[in-house]
Amino acid sequence: MNRTRVKICGITRPDDAIAAVEAGADAIGLVFWPGSKRVVNAKTARAIRILIPPSVGVVGVFVDADTDMVRSIAEDVGISAAQLCGMLEGDRWNTLPSSLRLLRAVGVSDGKAIDESLRMNGVNDYLVDNGSSGRHGGTGEPFDWRLADGVRSWGRIWLAGGLNAENVGDAIRAVRPHAVDVSTGIEISPGIKSPELIRAFIEAVHHSDHALVRGERHAG
Repeated sequence: MNRTRVKICGITRPDDAIAAVEAGADAIGLVFWPGSKRVVNAKTARAIRILIPPSVGVVGVFVDADTDMVRSIAEDVGISAAQLCGMLEGDRWNTLPSSLRLLRAVGVSDGKAIDESLRMNGVNDYLVDNGSSGRHGGTGEPFDWRLADGVRSWGRIWLAGGLNAENVGDAIRAVRPHAVDVSTGIEISPGIKSPELIRAFIEAVHHSDHALVRGERHAG
């Protein structure tokens, strides 16, 4: 079994970025959508980015973006991946640098068919989140994780939506995602992370992975 990666999203302060890295996060998320309570400007993003070692990914989160916007932020800040939420303009996404990984967000909800138009040619990573609220992440609301199976044939699943240290183990066992994404579940208030909650979340992910490996060995 591959190790479950962890993305700490909605980072707004350098201290929180350092706490995420020290706790063992595989990636952090910087939100560039003005409609978010966790939005950062380019100056803050650069101040955070410079603290992140090359081994940790820096994901820019965009809503209703176009390629020019993403390219500009990528060049200015130095993000390693772009998380694309909402509606996307045009079909020029394959013109972005190959070094910039694309992560497409897919909202799912009970009783609604998955929107097949969200699948993107050449994209192998899909962040599955709660789509029932009509908002773009950061709601802290869980959903029926089994719905993520509808996206499994598209590529690797990044699971988000109401995750915290108490339920992430159940989520990993239910979905076996490539990565889990957390924001609200590790916060004191919107955009203000708790180092203790970050550590507890990542420890819970590692504990779940180890338990699954022991179970597979026992079953084998």
